[in-house]
Amino acid sequence: MKKLIVLAIAFCTLSVTAQEKRKTWDEFKKERGITDQNLTPEERATLESKRMTLQLDLSADQQQKVEATLAEHYKAGKATRDAMKKDRKPTNEERMAMRNSMLDAQIALKQKMKSILDKVQYARYEKMMAKRGMKRRGHKKENKG
Repeated sequence: MKKLIVLAIAFCTLSVTAQEKRKTWDEFKKERGITDQNLTPEERATLESKRMTLQLDLSADQQQKVEATLAEHYKAGKATRDAMKKDRKPTNEERMAMRNSMLDAQIALKQKMKSILDKVQYARYEKMMAKRGMKRRGHKKENKG
């Protein structure tokens, strides 16, 4: 009888620990406070340009140009966000102006990246950005169709 009780307890503890959810890398980073939001625009630009160098096989010259372009883009974005952080809620016109300026900045970044990267690298860059956008929107997989 004692053996059955010990076996039942062991089985219950095993089943409880077996169902424990594993944390994803993103959840781990959030828990530890490791986010890109804690970084300065220059640090973010450096990290992103190095990631892009690995993924797109950039030359040293391209890496410097990409880093400078991203630093400029991130500084402008931070300035816009800081300007919008006020004690009051922004009006619809202010929100619309902010969205327009954000889209204009994205268009400018895309054109600068197109001038820096060659055709193959730019195609990979577009695919990379699309995948990243899908991830931010909460999609698990990109539809392949």
